[in-house]
Amino acid sequence: MTDDAFSAFGEAASQLPPIMASGRLPLFESVIPDTIEDVVAKLRPDPAVRLLEIGCGLGLLLRPLAGLVHEAVGIDHPSLVAEFSRKDPPKNVTLLAGRFPDVQPGGAFECILVYSVMHYLPDPKAAVEFIDECLQLLAPGGRLLLADLPNHDAWQRYHASPEGRGHLEVVEARKRAARDRDPQAYQIYARFTAARFIDDAFIFGVLTDLRGRGYESYLLPQHAGMPNCMTREDMLVRRRA
Repeated sequence: MTDDAFSAFGEAASQLPPIMASGRLPLFESVIPDTIEDVVAKLRPDPAVRLLEIGCGLGLLLRPLAGLVHEAVGIDHPSLVAEFSRKDPPKNVTLLAGRFPDVQPGGAFECILVYSVMHYLPDPKAAVEFIDECLQLLAPGGRLLLADLPNHDAWQRYHASPEGRGHLEVVEARKRAARDRDPQAYQIYARFTAARFIDDAFIFGVLTDLRGRGYESYLLPQHAGMPNCMTREDMLVRRRA
């Protein structure tokens, strides 16, 4: 994650509502249940496994997921971890403050979740190195979900269509409303700047490389009810047992 985005998320921890501190506008709050359902279907957590979420934020996903596993670990900016800790996290959750992979959780995990994080890395090289660090922690038979990838090519294709142009107008109107309602909060939110290196070439290059190295790797659509399902995709990687 770039230094500016990382520090912006830290600043947001105590100043923004949880949904905005997670890099989302309030309109996304209603689809959190769909998001959790989507993640569970892909990661398949169960009561015997360890789960790691890199970029856990204030626990919008980690809290409910922790109830499905034996042990859960979350890593994020110290300010986010401190705020999460103050809100009575589940007993089986361990929170680690810092930037991955500088902070290491120890041990192997059957489930690793990286949700809406990859596009805050500075470039493709950093993203590939990040994925490799995740794979080092993946237990045999384990699953890594690199989720909510904003595919820039998919964004351009979708927003060139009449449906996509209408969707973009709605989103931009909601952004303006959020900015008008709370300019100070929106200034922090606007600092969550994302790189645009994630495109068809990057995604399929990563999938091909992982398959060549013996990992099962798949590109999966998001839940149809989620607002950005036409432009964001998930990558599932499984380490063979």
